[in-house]
Amino acid sequence: MSINKLISIKNAILDATDMLALDHASYLPLFMTWATYAEKEIGGANVIRKRAVLDICGCTASLPDDCAIVEGCIIGNHGTDCCSLFNNTFGAGNIPYVYGTNDSPFLIVDVFPYGGNACHSIVNYGYQDGKLLFDSCTTQTHVTIQYLGYEVDCDGFIMIGVNHVEAITEFLTYKWLKRKRKKSNVELNEMNLAKSEWSRLCAHARAEDRKLTSTQRSQVGNIINDPLAGRSLSLGMKTNNEYGISY
Repeated sequence: MSINKLISIKNAILDATDMLALDHASYLPLFMTWATYAEKEIGGANVIRKRAVLDICGCTASLPDDCAIVEGCIIGNHGTDCCSLFNNTFGAGNIPYVYGTNDSPFLIVDVFPYGGNACHSIVNYGYQDGKLLFDSCTTQTHVTIQYLGYEVDCDGFIMIGVNHVEAITEFLTYKWLKRKRKKSNVELNEMNLAKSEWSRLCAHARAEDRKLTSTQRSQVGNIINDPLAGRSLSLGMKTNNEYGISY
């Protein structure tokens, strides 16, 4: 199976601006916004596990710009190199202790610097304007979080799979043509074609992302075709009436 390499989302923007004969620097902010929408629509934004120390101001703490999902919190400043601390606190395998959805309380652990048992408490929280919003103010000044954050390049732009570039380029072309107030018949046809191509390429990119390896495909086949699992006959496969097995 080929390896799907990651590249900066700027590559799709460069392709689109070149195709539309636009100045890249002038339209980078607008096209970056559109490209990010397209990448999230494809559903392939790459996230990695990260840790950060946030300043608490009253009852809020601003989340990092690249934060996608908050996995766990520990009161205090424990630095960003605290993988073992989160593993020991939330369990092996980096499986954090989180209650339900984002509207439910999560577990905050106050780890004593001199060792001993940790103090656990439940704190209600929510998200608002890119911040953790606690139900009440705290005297603590820092909180260390473990989160899933978007993988970005050295300039802070989202990294995407190579197979997403063509789809995002078509989305940018469609949005640009749609943005024009007065469209000729040629531009209107080009816009509709770009929209249709975006829909097709978006589905194709999703399929490429979820392509099974030969091992995974073999495992799925074994499960579906296992007569002891009770699936083969129910899926309408041909049977040998004499021996009652599928073939």
